[in-house]
Amino acid sequence: ASHKEYPINKNYSYVTIASPELSWIFEEAMGIDKESGVIVPTGVSRTDIFFDDEYIQNCYEKLYAKIPEARKKKIILYAPTFRGKVSQAVAPDVLDIARFSEELGDKYILICKHHQLVKEPPEIPEKYRNTFAWDMSKDDEMNINDLMIVSDICISDYSSVVFEYSLMERPMIFFVYDLEDYIDERGLYYDFDEITPGPLCRTNEEIIEYIQNIDEKFDRQVVIDFKNKFMCSCDGHSSERIAALI
Repeated sequence: ASHKEYPINKNYSYVTIASPELSWIFEEAMGIDKESGVIVPTGVSRTDIFFDDEYIQNCYEKLYAKIPEARKKKIILYAPTFRGKVSQAVAPDVLDIARFSEELGDKYILICKHHQLVKEPPEIPEKYRNTFAWDMSKDDEMNINDLMIVSDICISDYSSVVFEYSLMERPMIFFVYDLEDYIDERGLYYDFDEITPGPLCRTNEEIIEYIQNIDEKFDRQVVIDFKNKFMCSCDGHSSERIAALI
């Protein structure tokens, strides 16, 4: 009803998306007619950098300049979405950094990148700050794309970052301690259990156990299938196709 009353999305000539599979979501969310030709699966421009070798190398150089320890250890990226209303966005504060350090600190470091709407991300305990865990939420030099490029594992939840992260075919873990509450409040377009290309973990212990046994547990094909379904138009040439379309 709101689309008819406030037809703000009728002004678009094109809506460029990452895959034909996603068309129905944009049609529904934006009130755009399926036959209009407005929604076009060209791929998304911002994903082109994930295929740019020079850009990728630059991301690693920035990381090593900031965190020299990253040269010798693997990177866990924690990139959750926010909770609550947009105007009062808060970050989840359930990740047990002390336990992660104790169990994983010999092989890994942790980088936290909370959602940009969160004004005050939870503080990393001083003992682990900038030794095992780094909060780069407010870091302007390395954005979420840069951090996805350099990380070996991504822990997220309901965030859309997992779509872009699938382009790298690396392990993803979904920390969904509040799954029912989140779905009740926000709703999701897909059955979360069916589409997630990685384990749904309710506890810190489950995440740690998965990472400790990641070589046996990680199924790359599941991520590839997810990528092929939801990101198949993103191949490093999306901007070219969009320019050609226009």
